[in-house]
Formats: sequence, structure tokens, C-alpha cells
Amino acid sequence: MNSKQHLKEIDEKRLESERVAEEERKTAEMVARITPCGVFEQSFTGRHIKLSGYNLEASIADDGGGTAVCSFTNIKYDAATSCSSTGNYFEVTIQTLGRKAIGIGLADRNVFSFTNYMPGWEPHSYGYHGDDGKKFGAHKTPGDWPLFEVGDVIGCGVDYIRHSIFYTRNGILLGDGFIGITETALWPVVGFSNRNRQKEAVKINFGLEPFLYESSSCLLY
Repeated sequence: MNSKQHLKEIDEKRLESERVAEEERKTAEMVARITPCGVFEQSFTGRHIKLSGYNLEASIADDGGGTAVCSFTNIKYDAATSCSSTGNYFEVTIQTLGRKAIGIGLADRNVFSFTNYMPGWEPHSYGYHGDDGKKFGAHKTPGDWPLFEVGDVIGCGVDYIRHSIFYTRNGILLGDGFIGITETALWPVVGFSNRNRQKEAVKINFGLEPFLYESSSCLLY
């Protein structure tokens, strides 16, 4: 190898190192900007779930093990503060459907485990499930709702004044899914049922992008 080739290789390595460093810097800045706005939290996420897209995206590639797992977010809806610092509403886009075994809702993550259960299967949790359109949890309202489809945007919010949890689909209000709730602190949660060897994926939005649903019942921050 002559000296020119050697210098060229050194220069290419330097440029690549600078490129990687710049990408890492941009990623760190983006994470710092997005995290306070609401993301999935790795420490409260089941081990089968993969987080990506600055922790705004959650997916599961089923291994057929039959385990239900959830991912909580870092946002807490607290009645004591009237959700003034967090808002009270979020939306989830269905990116990959799989068998539609996706549950979206709210739960008290201090008592509801993110392993073994879907939202609504245990006390202090509430969920709207996409594979059968049913609501799971105490004080659920009558009737079923539409099954999830790819591209659907499912919204969920808590109204502590009316003690209810409401849902939207593609910008249209579905109504109250649960009434008479007694919890005063709830976290947004998405669950997957790991039993069909298909991939399911979602993306969550706390207002970083404009909501499809607009209403005075949705508090922004």
C-alpha cells in the first residue's frame, strides 16, 4: 500500500467516525426532546416487545409462546393535578396488524403487571382490544366496537371529572368505554398477545404530531 492509499483510508475512517458521532448526537438530541412529550418506557415493557423510533414505536414478533405482554409509557395521568402537566389523551396508530391481538388503554402500573396480562384482564386496568372489539375492565359500557385495521388511529383519554375513559377511532368519538372508574393515577398502556407467530406494531402519539381527534375534552400540554 502506497502512502496516498494509506492517507485516503485514514481520511475515510475519520469521515465515517465523524458521521457516526453526528448521528449519535442527533439521536441523543431527539430522544431528549421527545421523552418529556411521552414515549414507551423500556423499564416497564415486557421482554418480548421491541421499542424503536425513539421509543415511540412498539412491536412484537410472536414466538407462539402464548404470553400476553404490555408496554407502559412514561406519562402519568394524575387526578390530583387534573392532568394539567401531561394532558389526558393519546393516540395509537396500528402499523402492523398480525392477528389484531392488540389492546389499548390505561392501567395503574404500580399494581398491574406488564407481563402475563392484556389491558383489562386484571383489576386497575382498562383496555379496548382489536381482535374482537371488546372492552375489558371494570365498569365497561355495553356493546362492542370495530376491530382494528392497519392504519387505524385509536385514541384513548381519561376524564377524571366524569370518572370515565373514552375512546376514538380515526378522529371520531366512539364514546365512553368505562364509567365510574375509581383510580386517581393511570398510565397509558399497549398490550400484545404473543400467541400467533405474527408481527404486530404500533406507534404512540401524545401530541408531538397533531391529533386526529379534536375536542375540549382532550387536554393538551
